[in-house]
Amino acid sequence: HILDTNVWTLLINGYLWRYLTYMWIKKYHFGVVLWGIVISSFFCLDKLDNRESADFEAEEESTAKYQWEQMRDADPATGLIPQQARMRSLVFSRSIPNTNGLYGGLSKKMSDWYSLGPGNVGGRTRSIAIDVKNEQIMLAGSVTGGIWRSTDQGKSWSKTSSVQTIQSITCITQDTRSGKENIWYAGTGERIGGHVVSGDGIYKSIDSGKSWTQLWAQNKPQSVQASDYIWNIAVNTANTSQDEIYIAAYSGIFHSTDGGQTITISLKGSSGLGENSDATDVAISTKGVIYASLSSNGPSSARGIWRMSSGGTWTRITPAGFPPTYSRIKIGIAQSNENVVYFLTSSNGYGFKGIGYENREDWNSFHKYTYLSGDGSGTGSTWEDRSANLPDYNQRFGYLLGDFNTQGGYDMVVRTYPTDENIVFLGGTNVYRSDDGFATKAKTSWIGGYNRAKKITDYYTYTNHHSDQHNLIFLPSNSKVAISTHDGGISRTENCLDSLAQWQYLNSQYTTTQFYTVTLNQDPKYTHQFSDIVLGGLQDNNSYFTSTKSKGVSNWTNWHRGDGGYCALADDDSGTSMYVSIQQGRIYKYRFDQNGKQLGFGRIDPKGGSNALFINPFVLDAASKTVMYHISSGIIYRNDSLQYVPLEDIKNNPITRGWSSLTNATADFSQITCLHSANDGNNTLYFGSSNGHVYKLPHANTGQPVRTDISSTKMIGYVNCISTNPDKPQELIAVLSNYNVRSLFYYDGTSWIDVSGNLEEKTTTGVGNGPACRWAKA
Repeated sequence: HILDTNVWTLLINGYLWRYLTYMWIKKYHFGVVLWGIVISSFFCLDKLDNRESADFEAEEESTAKYQWEQMRDADPATGLIPQQARMRSLVFSRSIPNTNGLYGGLSKKMSDWYSLGPGNVGGRTRSIAIDVKNEQIMLAGSVTGGIWRSTDQGKSWSKTSSVQTIQSITCITQDTRSGKENIWYAGTGERIGGHVVSGDGIYKSIDSGKSWTQLWAQNKPQSVQASDYIWNIAVNTANTSQDEIYIAAYSGIFHSTDGGQTITISLKGSSGLGENSDATDVAISTKGVIYASLSSNGPSSARGIWRMSSGGTWTRITPAGFPPTYSRIKIGIAQSNENVVYFLTSSNGYGFKGIGYENREDWNSFHKYTYLSGDGSGTGSTWEDRSANLPDYNQRFGYLLGDFNTQGGYDMVVRTYPTDENIVFLGGTNVYRSDDGFATKAKTSWIGGYNRAKKITDYYTYTNHHSDQHNLIFLPSNSKVAISTHDGGISRTENCLDSLAQWQYLNSQYTTTQFYTVTLNQDPKYTHQFSDIVLGGLQDNNSYFTSTKSKGVSNWTNWHRGDGGYCALADDDSGTSMYVSIQQGRIYKYRFDQNGKQLGFGRIDPKGGSNALFINPFVLDAASKTVMYHISSGIIYRNDSLQYVPLEDIKNNPITRGWSSLTNATADFSQITCLHSANDGNNTLYFGSSNGHVYKLPHANTGQPVRTDISSTKMIGYVNCISTNPDKPQELIAVLSNYNVRSLFYYDGTSWIDVSGNLEEKTTTGVGNGPACRWAKA
């Protein structure tokens, strides 16, 4: 793991010694006191817990997305993203004077902003619930989009959480006791795989989700707190005298008997040596029996599966032979027989091995527990390991993306049909239903997520559904009606018992998508159908565009698949070329005539490329839209003949035609992170790096141009964006995206000036609670 880390930063700050200490203590439990005294007195071991939680997990979360976001956000001095950084920057931003106080007339222009949408696409949604008193009312929570409410069973939505609060909603729960149905709870903070979005405690509503107040925000920004990442909230409806809730959070299970006003630890999942159960879950039966799970990276005294009768004590019920390591365990109590509980586990090398995207292995386990007597442990229960019967559509039938796959615990659902304990729904990348509780393979149906495909060029999502499942609920009045949440928002089926379930999206006005990039068609010469396009790349939701800029949330059109990345538009006399990209730098070109008819498409990124960023930049030459620049293998590639690239439908291979490497266009001891082409008459390309350098490459459209390093020593961090003044293209603005650095620099053609101003708390260093800036447009 040290090889994946900035070793010199670790040495300078003492983190390397703390890491070695932590690993030595974890393996050898003797000598802890003496070694701890020596190391802590010299290197301040009090920060070990923060280091483990924020960086040691990079070993487990070493996805390309995680690494990319870590590079963009981490404080260069520590290699860590400061804890609670987003929340602190929101609070700090309220101290910045607004336009009314500074610029007067500009304030009206600021108020002219309005939402374009998309009004028909949803983003990653982990939480949804139906009001038991009025099933027309539904509440949903988006991981970065806040809390939304519908009064027509999801046909339309309105946002009810404040834009001034953290938007990372991960769970929503209603108090379903008679007379208490107006009380709702929402938890914040996502921490799984490459997705780490800090939360700030719990929000509570006493008016059926119309408004919310904050609870349990611990506000200790220098370390990870339990309230930063909340997995689930369960109400004990069997307790009629108290407002009792259990909270599955980072580092344990927490408890309140006064509706969240006072919260205490119930099942501790942390130690003083940096061990923390970062993934937890809790579920409560209608009789008040509580089940909990804690991941195996917590202390040995806490990890595993637990049971407790209401008012009793916790008993560990983890069965013999259970996988020794696991990142997440989801709990599914059978509604029709609460003595039956299913446990779905992301089990790290044990159980069922599924084969996922790009032939990646993914291991999961599935167990059925039946309570018999006593505290439910030992002879008081039976366990059945049904892992071998998890869906294997790849291996048995030759389908791509058909094996059960939770992507390391990122997408996990286990639900039983309300009237039959043997009808079990599991969600990973796909949704599956088993009519015998996965006792066999024979009675399993694939009903959502990816659609069945045997060729990589053909795979696509299930109609009106989406891959990566996060929740599944049933309509109280008709259990056949199921509502599913996923990375594409919300879907509904009228018959979840159908072997070929039919879905419809419930994303109307549910504007929760996550844009990586956006571009406009701004060429005034052309007025055909695509002249007014806004095009963007979305997290796990492809690339979408709209051709209307009128006020009001509009529906957008889907174009291509995957995680939509950078995109571009190019007009000429015969039509429009649309360029879109997906994760790891794969680029596709679509060609349309002036009437909007598609003429063809194909993949066009250079063959043999490697080491692309998760969302990898490309840019068209500002003077010649038939020239493209692209980052690959640590250097810049140029394609100078885009107009001649053959476009063949269903073409999924990189190409060689037109591409050449610019051998002088490299970044010293770092990665190239952004590109910008200036319309200056010299075809100048600017590019930035992950260590704060900006380079100038004149005449980039031909030959082997030579770069010039025009950086300032004051610029430290990840250069996320460069923009030139369209009227004076020798003038630049550069954006550095890390926390605790100066964010904005202006270049007048000869020297750089720090223009971060009051965006930084400490203007001379950039340290403090200022925001992580991403983009600027000159």
